[in-house]
Amino acid sequence: MPYTGSPPSFTAGEKTGVAAKLNQLRDAIRGFTDPWPAYTPTVTQSATITKTGTAYYMQVGKLVTVSLNLAFTSAGTASNPIKVTLPVTAAGVGRGGGAFWYFDAGTAHYTGFTHLDSATTCLFYRNADTNTFGTSGVTVASGDTLTALITYEAA
Repeated sequence: MPYTGSPPSFTAGEKTGVAAKLNQLRDAIRGFTDPWPAYTPTVTQSATITKTGTAYYMQVGKLVTVSLNLAFTSAGTASNPIKVTLPVTAAGVGRGGGAFWYFDAGTAHYTGFTHLDSATTCLFYRNADTNTFGTSGVTVASGDTLTALITYEAA
């Protein structure tokens, strides 16, 4: 379970409440060291795309990091961007991002960056252009894979 509290503040000479604050600090550290919870993202490119694979996230306070390693088993539409849902609501548009690697089983591979386009979804952009990933003729197809690491601020 993700740790969602805040690390404690200590006052010099403080004697009361120290045990509780040490427990908070312990729990914050556990947020970085415990296994990451799995979640099931929805992937769309005009319509929902079926996939297999893993999606995990870690949350400590307002810091959320998402790790995706997905293999697609259905197709999308090249004229629409690839969009993935987030496990925790973000603080807002553009309040985080990350990097991805996309393997197009039919042709090549692409790298790029991610952008939070809402508090609940993330878009993918190729390094090769400034268009939303997918508007440049890349169509999600069965056998393609997407690996991404996204970090953002929780609401």
